[in-house]
Amino acid sequence: YVVGASGSGKSSLVKGGLLPRLTRTENLDWCVFPAFRWNELRPRGRDWAEQLALMLIAQWPESGTRPDPGELRKHYLEASLTADQAHDESARARCRQNLTAVADRFIDDTKAMLRASGRTNALPLLVIDQFEELFAAADDLTVTPFLQFLGCVLASPRTPWLCIATVRTDYLTAIQTRSELLEWKDHTGIYSLPLMTEDRFYEVIRRPAERVGILFEPETLVDRIVHDTGTRDSLPLLAFAMRQLHKRFSGDGKFTEKEYFD
Repeated sequence: YVVGASGSGKSSLVKGGLLPRLTRTENLDWCVFPAFRWNELRPRGRDWAEQLALMLIAQWPESGTRPDPGELRKHYLEASLTADQAHDESARARCRQNLTAVADRFIDDTKAMLRASGRTNALPLLVIDQFEELFAAADDLTVTPFLQFLGCVLASPRTPWLCIATVRTDYLTAIQTRSELLEWKDHTGIYSLPLMTEDRFYEVIRRPAERVGILFEPETLVDRIVHDTGTRDSLPLLAFAMRQLHKRFSGDGKFTEKEYFD
């Protein structure tokens, strides 16, 4: 887990820092799947099983035989019959056995994809951004099956899978005590991300601009942007402002005070 307060830069660290480094062309040690958020699935008309199936197929080479994502989704959804829904120990045992079989199928599909793409030894990495959304979705009956499936995949001795999840600090206790996640608790680590200092804000503003050859005119404009950022949990607002500046005014290689205030 990458843990931090709201606005501390968890998503930026993972999606803007870690993932680009792991997905460099010359890096064959990782097979990185795009980060996704639970709350973005419904608006897209997807469930978790379809999301995983489509992500897996997207990594499959276009040449050769590719599985049908609909068939993969159907197999993964068999995990939705959970042990919690069973009424006696025998039925619960069958549910756990079924869940293990579905997780093994996903692991086998993953290994087949890695072989087909010539990356047999690569480590597949699943990234879930704002993991706390699953725990805030109290009325979503698909959360428990997904967590049980994910826990079974990650805890399997056969799995090549690793997972990174960004989590707000105030949800960490709920996550650590969630029954579906206890099975893989011993396999997890926590990276705690502190709130940013003022010096770090200067770096966040200057360094990306320097990399693409953009100047600030006058240089004191950076001081003004840092001042306007205000509190240390305002990184999302700063990121939005810098994206807008780049989108609208980066063509001439400089950001001016007038452009910033516009």
